Amino acid sequence: MLIDSSSDWEVQCFEDIFDAVYATIQKRREVDGSFVIEDLERQLEDLYLLDGHDWLGRGRVADLDMEASIAAMQQYLYEWRQTNNQKE
Repeated sequence: MLIDSSSDWEVQCFEDIFDAVYATIQKRREVDGSFVIEDLERQLEDLYLLDGHDWLGRGRVADLDMEASIAAMQQYLYEWRQTNNQKE
């Protein structure tokens, strides 16, 4: 897909944030034995609430941060559930 140059920075910003959030979740799961799937579900719910409270507008960069963070958590949660289902 071709994107115009004015949105290249947005794609890069989204990908950078997504990768960082995903890696942070992965690292936490590796080092924190008390971190369970319900913890990530609660964090995602909190982000959904914050995303819905944007009545004044955050600006494009903050919107990208929110979108990428939510997407990374959703992706990690999906993969975690898939792993749990395969174990059962």
